[in-house]
Amino acid sequence: MHRLRSQPAVWCVTSFALLGAAASAGCGSAKPDGLYTALAGAGGAAAGAAGAGVSGSSGAGSIAGSGGSDGGSGGVDSGVDSGGAGGSAGAGNIAGSGGSGGSGVVPELDAGADAALEDASAASRLSCAPSQQADCESLAAALAHRYSFTGSGNAVIDSVGSAHGSIVNGQLSGAGSVVLTGAEAPENYVNLPNGLVSALASATFEAWLSWSGGAPWQRIFDFGSSQTGENTRGGGAEYLFLTPRSDLDTVRVAFISSDTPGEIQVNSAAPLPTGVTSHVAVVVDAVADTLALFTNGALAGSIALPSSLAALATDDNNWLGRSEFPTDPALAGSLLELRIYAAALSPQQLALSYQLGPDAALLP
Repeated sequence: MHRLRSQPAVWCVTSFALLGAAASAGCGSAKPDGLYTALAGAGGAAAGAAGAGVSGSSGAGSIAGSGGSDGGSGGVDSGVDSGGAGGSAGAGNIAGSGGSGGSGVVPELDAGADAALEDASAASRLSCAPSQQADCESLAAALAHRYSFTGSGNAVIDSVGSAHGSIVNGQLSGAGSVVLTGAEAPENYVNLPNGLVSALASATFEAWLSWSGGAPWQRIFDFGSSQTGENTRGGGAEYLFLTPRSDLDTVRVAFISSDTPGEIQVNSAAPLPTGVTSHVAVVVDAVADTLALFTNGALAGSIALPSSLAALATDDNNWLGRSEFPTDPALAGSLLELRIYAAALSPQQLALSYQLGPDAALLP
């Protein structure tokens, strides 16, 4: 079956303005301290009650009240309704320290700032512009497993779920990737947990990699089982695989199970380019019963799929860079990220994910 493969029939940064004070929240940030400093000064509410202007003795507020010998008015822009008495002659950007008393933090300002910051913080952690936020949130909600290949050693951490894997005969690069050598001995690949794929209904498998080229039938991933059992390469029994180059010089995704009459295939127009970062995605839609292939955010093709991922009931060989078939070469290249979504992502969502890249600050 494997040998008769013929082709069938930014992230962007969210910016916002509050009360005339412009601020930006960077990707992945929580509430930025700088925004609070600009709006209300580092002294906050407690300093207003102490009569030192919003900034208190630190004078870090954006606009401080002018102090008098016995009293004065605090700056409204600093978050105080009527500021306390300043020092002997404090004025301008630095508030006088101390005073006889003061009153009045404006609660509406703090509440409004909090609400706006919560919205902006969520968008920035998603690294999305406001117009993209709905699609970004749907990506985050569907994400089941994420492997970013960060750190060192041979442990491959699932930062979203608990399906951690390991690198066989290799190490993480320390620069957010795993480099696979393509060597026949010792074999160098990533081993992911059993049952990872058969537990899904609709799903999307998305990867970023730089392929080094070479002979056909290397594997970006091969999820399934071997005819000779777990951890062996005795020929594929049931599988879903993705190769950067088939014998027809195409990127190919292939699926076979006991429910299919043969290997179900989708091919692109060309093999994966070498020496550059590429984005590939495979979508299994259990509602539409289709199998689809995307390259660099664009649909390469789709086909009817008369089976399901559950039909891969014994997916005990879930590999990155290794084939179920003993004569297929190992992958040569660098894997930058693999994501598995428990949903069939739309073309629009995949185009956005491609645009935002492998290091996007997706929640959670």
